This record gives sequence, structure tokens and C-alpha cells, in this order.
Amino acid sequence: MACKLRRGVLTGAILGLLGTTGAQASGFNIPEISIGGLGTANAVVANPRMLGAVPYNPSLAAFHSGTTLSGGLMVVHPESKVTTAARNTPTTASFQGKDNVFIPNLSVTHQVNDQITLAFNTSVPLGLSTQYPPGTFSVLSTGSPTKSQVEVVDISPSLAFRVSPSTSVAIGVDYYWVRKIAFDASAIQNKGDGTAWGWNLSATHVNGPWSLGASFRSHAQADISGSTTVTGLGTFGGTKAELDIPWRAQIGVRYQVNPKLAVEADLSRTGWSSFDTLVINTTVPIPALQTITSANHWKNTNAYRLGATWQLDDATELRFGYTLDKTAMPTAYFSARTADADRNLFSIGIERKLGNGLAIEAGYMYVKFKDRSLRSATAYTTGSDPNGTDAYNGDYKTTVHLFGVGLSKRF
Repeated sequence: MACKLRRGVLTGAILGLLGTTGAQASGFNIPEISIGGLGTANAVVANPRMLGAVPYNPSLAAFHSGTTLSGGLMVVHPESKVTTAARNTPTTASFQGKDNVFIPNLSVTHQVNDQITLAFNTSVPLGLSTQYPPGTFSVLSTGSPTKSQVEVVDISPSLAFRVSPSTSVAIGVDYYWVRKIAFDASAIQNKGDGTAWGWNLSATHVNGPWSLGASFRSHAQADISGSTTVTGLGTFGGTKAELDIPWRAQIGVRYQVNPKLAVEADLSRTGWSSFDTLVINTTVPIPALQTITSANHWKNTNAYRLGATWQLDDATELRFGYTLDKTAMPTAYFSARTADADRNLFSIGIERKLGNGLAIEAGYMYVKFKDRSLRSATAYTTGSDPNGTDAYNGDYKTTVHLFGVGLSKRF
């Protein structure tokens, strides 16, 4: 019985690797990778004018002459609450993890000649921070999830080619540094890190007031190495797992209605179906705990984006955006570590030119998750996977506020 209990504790603790969620998008995707993108709900993949669009579509770098530098810092403030409804006394608890999460971004472009432009982007496109008070899900006893944290940094150099005055393409690589992973339960702590490589392709075509942009980032698989600490047993190194980084695609069309107003519509799709099963290998000296396989079964998802810019005057641009983002997590495999749901994103932003190629920008986004209630009839049994079972029955509510400021310089 003790062995089965410990197996259930460890399984519940590391299941966070199966289901992690960013504060703004399905799964653990954080699509806000520039301040310009923040202000337009990320509907910028076809915008040849905005520097903040280059991280979304590196081929847009070919439409910016000379050398440019842009960077910013976003603050994510989540507000999350669960009221449990499992086989226990109902509990209401906050689970937002850190009250404020800071996300930096940086983009540099350099025009080598009329045909070739270098682009370098670094951002945090994937992340998670949640924390439940111990015992929130009392059915799980010592296996009740507590802290979950993921930080993935993307370092992405690209080459953009101007194949004609109106068309550009780009190819690049994505080096993913899984800087930190932590998935804890009441009686267990898991830590790890790792790296992965991917690639990206993008293209842009401009025809008068119309522009079309598309980008694709490949799937990548990070080898995670770390340690597992089990209460009463100690800390064991050599924990291994693989973290799937899904492929991501975005296509958009932009129309310059008049010299002041431009509108854009984008479709983003994320390949979450690679989150099917997870195999975790540990060195915990209990045979039943040395290989753990868990099910997740996420599905590929779409996000539908609308953005607009309004040129208030020669120095000031106003930005607006809206996104409907669908969840990747089916009810049959619902995980409290994610508490994922469909969501609506509303954003505003501004850029102000200061002269000599310098500009300051800011953005704000409000994210409202659809309230999600789980009332599973599948009973949780000790040592089994709690995803989709009555162990996580409850009502989950989340809203997120994002604020961002940045600077850009054209040389």
C-alpha cells in the first residue's frame, strides 16, 4: 500500500509536464512576444511597418532599412480561484502562483544589403506559474498538487531575403532554453531544466494597401534532466523526461484602409496534439516509480485574432486588438495544474515617436477565461492518473492583466 501511495504522489506531482498553461493562450503558449503584439492582441503577422511584428514573422525584417533595436518588459498579473467539489468538504483557494510574472523581449534587425537582412529575436514564448495551497484537493492526500512552474526562453536568429520589392521570405532556427521546471506536490518536489532546437520559416507579400504574412515554427523536443525529492526518502538525481514544444503557425492579412487606419485579421494554430503521453524515468529506489507513463491527449487549437492601428498624428499610433483563443485540454483529461479554458483577449496600445529614430510604446491586455466546471463521474483511485477524475472536480475562474512598456531605435 505504501508503495502504491508513493507512486500516486510522484505521478500527481510530475503530471505538470503533461499539462502546463500560459496565462494568455491555450496550453502553456505565451504569444505576447513584443509590446506591439501585446497592444494588438498579437494580430501583427502581416504588418510590414511595426517593428514589434518582426518576432512573429522574421521575414518582415526585410521591410525595415538600416539597423533597428526594440525591446520591452511585460508584467503578467493573474487572478485565479478554484472552489473544489470532490469527495471532500468544498475548499476555495487561489492558485495563480506568483502575483506578478515579468516577461522580457528583445529584437534586432540589420540590413546587410538590398536583398538580405539579419534578424535576431529573443523572448519567453512558453511559460507557467501556478500554486495551490497544500491539501486543496484532499482526495489526493499527500499527492495534492502545489507549485507548477515552467520558463522557456527562445533565442532565434533568422535570415530574411527580399526576393522582390514586394515579397520577402525568411528562414531561422529556434534554440529553446528550458530555464526552469518545477512541479511539486504536498510530499514531493521536482526540479529540472533542458534545451531543444527547432526551425522557422516565414513569408510576406505586399500589394498596395494589402499585405499577407505567414510564419511557422517547428515542433521541438527538450530533454529534461533534474531531481526528485520525496518526503521521507530523500533527493534523487537523474530524473529524465521529454518536454514537447508544439509547432505554431500564424497567417494574416492586413489592409491599409486609409493613411490613418489599418486593420488585420489573423489565424493562429498550435500543434498541441503532440501532448499525448509522457514517460518519466526516475532513480527513486522503488521499482514501481522508476518509469511512469501518463496520458494527456491535448488537441490542436486555433486562435482568431483581429487588430487595428490608428495614426492619431505623425508621431502617435494607437493600437487595438481582440482574440478568441480555444482551449487544448479536453474535459476527459482535465488537469488542475492547467485549469485551461477558452478565453477572450482584449488589448489596447500606443506608440509615440520621440525623434531621432527613438520611440516609446506601451500596451495593456485583459484576458477573461471562460469559467470551467468539472463534474467528472470517474472516481480517482490511489496511484492512478488524477487527470479527468473527480479528484479535480470544482469550479475554476481566471482573469489575467498584462501591462507592457518598451523602447525602439532606428539607426
